[in-house]
Amino acid sequence: NEPSMRWTPDGKNLSFINEEKSVENIWLRLLGGGQLKKVTNFTENSIFRYDWNKDGKRLAITRYSTSSDAVIIKNTN
Repeated sequence: NEPSMRWTPDGKNLSFINEEKSVENIWLRLLGGGQLKKVTNFTENSIFRYDWNKDGKRLAITRYSTSSDAVIIKNTN
């Protein structure tokens, strides 16, 4: 698995994946102080992998969703 926390290209902040209500978004921890900063605003699914471009202005993100079906099998004998 890829690490979910990484430095921004300028080395001034840490970015990380945070899950709230089963939805994942990318946040920044500003090392100079201050509050956390939410970078993405997804309303569903999870983040598999992400990376910053060299100037730190864009992100490449791979997302996914999971689903499952429940089946009940009864023995009728």
